[in-house]
Amino acid sequence: MSEFCRENPGVSVRLLFSDEVSNIYRDPIDIAVRYGELKNSSYVALPLAPHNRRVLVASPEYLAREGALKSPADLAGRECILWFRNEHIHNAWSFSGAAGQQTIIVHGRYVSNDADVSRRWALAGYGIAYKSWLDVQEEIASGRLVPLLADLRGEKAPLNFICPHRSQFSPVVRQIYTILRDFFATIPPQAE
Repeated sequence: MSEFCRENPGVSVRLLFSDEVSNIYRDPIDIAVRYGELKNSSYVALPLAPHNRRVLVASPEYLAREGALKSPADLAGRECILWFRNEHIHNAWSFSGAAGQQTIIVHGRYVSNDADVSRRWALAGYGIAYKSWLDVQEEIASGRLVPLLADLRGEKAPLNFICPHRSQFSPVVRQIYTILRDFFATIPPQAE
């Protein structure tokens, strides 16, 4: 966004980061970028990373200390890094694999409403995190985080570009969408 503003001096940006879901009709928002399956079809929503999924990760230090997971059921006895949104803790982690769909209830002392804090806790070895591939793919590539139970597919976590009304889908907003879409297209896909 900074580069876009530098190249377009007539455009102003007020960039807000939050893991809370903002009300795009009530709040003064021209565009939003959101994870998850969209349930409201009353706004313009375009895919940025439609095939993104969650992945279990831990640091090499954590795995050296606690050992690797053998099955999803092992998560129930491990320190997991949890997140919450809208005052709801997300502690039911779902996976699909050869045995079908399964959901494990996890526990942990580290709970945050900020995705970056959760990633940092995982990097520091505090526990196992269930993160968006987009959030951790660089750390996985560098070896700072290790994917766990790679034979399982995590929950879908598509990333979408949202505009409250079609009338707000201006040429500038279209250009921002194109820049973001092209950026996310450069990220290596998650192994299937």
